[in-house]
Amino acid sequence: MQRNLPLRRIRDRSYKTYRARVQSEKRLKAIGNWWNAAQVALGSALLAVSIVFLKGDSALLPGGDVSLAVLSVLSLVVSIVISNLSYAARAQDMFRSYREIQALSVEAERWLDTKVFVPKRDLDQISRQYQVLLDTSANHTTLDYLRAEADGTLFSLPAPAAAASLIPYVTPTILISGSVAMVVFVVVKFIEAGIG
Repeated sequence: MQRNLPLRRIRDRSYKTYRARVQSEKRLKAIGNWWNAAQVALGSALLAVSIVFLKGDSALLPGGDVSLAVLSVLSLVVSIVISNLSYAARAQDMFRSYREIQALSVEAERWLDTKVFVPKRDLDQISRQYQVLLDTSANHTTLDYLRAEADGTLFSLPAPAAAASLIPYVTPTILISGSVAMVVFVVVKFIEAGIG
């Protein structure tokens, strides 16, 4: 039984990598969705401010021309950031990576279940295959690993790790909140002025 110890290590290591990469894919998808929501909210706020100016009543929104310019630049920056970060593509790559690593882990399990002795050349082959899979994909973060070890729940992470895992959501949340506030402000101004 001890002869298969190297294969057990590969199986265990690849399974942990698989679980961490599942968390990474989930994280990338979630952050991408938040940034997309921020872009939609910002575009909506930009539209709301633009409607005020199309109505021709700039008195409804003093300094609105500056707000419109700032929102336009911010909207452009957010669009550039979102497209350059490629969250959807990175999540898809991570999905492919974890599926390949999962297949390797399952293969190692199958070998352990069916073979009393695994020849060194087979061990070397599966080890090389694991290394190739690691080398040909982006790595997961330490937080992805910790989250996988905590069964994917934020609340079972240590407080500093849980707080750190929320950081990527701060900027899109601020943009969404600010955009919603801008839309509400413009709607309230419309109502107060009796326009509609």
